[in-house]
Amino acid sequence: MRGTLVESFVEQLGGVGLFDRHVLAGAVVGWWHETKFDLLALSERGFAGVIDGWVENVEMLLAPESDSRTNNERKRTAAERREAYAHKVVAAIAPDFLEELAAADALKVDLDARWKELNAEPDDDGGRDEEGDGDALTGEENYPDMEKRAALAHVRKERTKASALIKRLEADFWFRSKNQMANVEEKLASRLTRARNGLVARQGERQAVLEILRNGLWGRLDNLLQKRRQELVGSYENWREKYGLSFREIEQQLKGAAEDAIPSYPWSQRSAWEAMANSVSLLADRGAISELLYSLIDAEKNVEGLIAKLSVDELLILLPMVNSRGASAVQRRPLREVVTSVRKGVAYGGRVRPGVPVVRSADLSNRELVLSGLRSAEARFSPRSRRYEETLIPEDVLFAAADGEGRTFRAAVWRGGREQATYGDNVICIRPDAKHLTADYLAAWLTLPEVQHRIYVTARSVGGIRFVNPAQLLDVDVEVPSMGEQGNFVQHLAALTRERQVRRAQLSKLRRVREILVGNLARSGG
Repeated sequence: MRGTLVESFVEQLGGVGLFDRHVLAGAVVGWWHETKFDLLALSERGFAGVIDGWVENVEMLLAPESDSRTNNERKRTAAERREAYAHKVVAAIAPDFLEELAAADALKVDLDARWKELNAEPDDDGGRDEEGDGDALTGEENYPDMEKRAALAHVRKERTKASALIKRLEADFWFRSKNQMANVEEKLASRLTRARNGLVARQGERQAVLEILRNGLWGRLDNLLQKRRQELVGSYENWREKYGLSFREIEQQLKGAAEDAIPSYPWSQRSAWEAMANSVSLLADRGAISELLYSLIDAEKNVEGLIAKLSVDELLILLPMVNSRGASAVQRRPLREVVTSVRKGVAYGGRVRPGVPVVRSADLSNRELVLSGLRSAEARFSPRSRRYEETLIPEDVLFAAADGEGRTFRAAVWRGGREQATYGDNVICIRPDAKHLTADYLAAWLTLPEVQHRIYVTARSVGGIRFVNPAQLLDVDVEVPSMGEQGNFVQHLAALTRERQVRRAQLSKLRRVREILVGNLARSGG
């Protein structure tokens, strides 16, 4: 049966021509293993039996769990209930419940954020903020400002309403009651039961099962499509890096565009494209081609030197800011006083939700993030999910070990660009306090050799995240210049970053041209 089913899908979908037969067969076989018990139930119990089985699974996930040690029942946690709501049958028969719950969750998150914002008041001397996360931590009586007290009272009231709404929605969705018997009145049944009965009334069981099975297969095919799209994006980005600049543009950027400048680079003296395309001419003019290659190598060395000088320029801008004797307003403060959080990632492995990009240490390079290998965001972390707090926001600083001993590190700033993203267990996310630190300054500071030695001495641990303990990292002292000095540094850094990108594009093209010429020259000897 499996072979016939797989072959029928491959035959129908193979005509599109987007994937080869082996890739399609792999996707269909994976879908088969995921749904084979549902298909078996369908053959034995029909569409109604499949729906009943799925609903029973949801009820089992929501029902209290027996504790073998105490013989008492343990209520399901919020995370366990959310897992039950994520079952495919809930979205099929009760989508309105999920929409209402998501809206209530979003409202609660917004109100929580508003509550923290109102409770964050600077000290009289401009010191650190004290944040209140609950009603008991800060009262309206602490605020002489009547408008502020009124806002706090309003937000508190709305938060209570939002929490009550979430509890009411969840309680109505499923409850265990003696009233839920065979002859129970519809108004006394849970929302899950009402949704199941409504499916019977409108004879929608067949459509619901087929739609769920179809979505499962489509999800696997869509993952393949996303991967193929990402490969195409990577190819185009690679081509743009190699061919985005013409020879003349490179020459002008290297030597300037003065009219009286004497051309001295190989593409000014001879058509490199002609040399690359016409390998036959190399047989008679190998000496000239060798001179062309020598000139290309000299140009490469020139660009490499310019890139190295940019790193020195950046260091010269940064060093006075971390020297307490050389800057006007540099303070040394523990990192815990100038960041809002330091959090290590989670080991996702194969359990990562499809579509949510995961940044790993290999994606950090020279204070830059390589995003071409990340999957595009498709699924989302719910605001009530345990993983939602690990979602990256713009200006987060990602920090990871660069070697196996944990003595050197890499850091980069997350700029956004993806709807949602998170980070793996070998990466630490540092969220700077915008009133004290800019993300770019913090990332640059983290890459200083003296600072990395300081981190190794203070924050190393036997286990954990590549020998760095996130809690001990908070004890590392950081030089904190004034925000004005940090702003100037960010401006200079942006200019250096733009120039570095241009130089790297130049270097990439020069190397590509040299590789082609060397290849043509080697083949001409055959």
